[in-house]
Amino acid sequence: MIDYWNQLVFANPGIFFLLLIPVLLILWQVWRYRYLYPTLRLPILDGLKGHTRPVRGFIKKYLFVLRVLGVAFILVALARPQIALMKKRLTLKELISSLRWTGLWKYGSP
Repeated sequence: MIDYWNQLVFANPGIFFLLLIPVLLILWQVWRYRYLYPTLRLPILDGLKGHTRPVRGFIKKYLFVLRVLGVAFILVALARPQIALMKKRLTLKELISSLRWTGLWKYGSP
């Protein structure tokens, strides 16, 4: 079996420095979230602790995470992962056997 992870190379590895952008976006969102949504603690609201959150609030909270993951995946795609070609000299017998296996060689033995 071919080990693809050892042969993986990137055409533009410099783009990985742009992965700092999602990290900065996450830090900015955490900083902004504290000021946009401050916590309000009232003893009257203790009875609502068991109340479940609506789905809309859950989606709104984690939509940013999905966006950041999308940006990260786009940056990895822009780095263009490729499989490195391993150059190996083939003997005539190995070449013909590989051509037979692919169906391109239809003649008798060499």
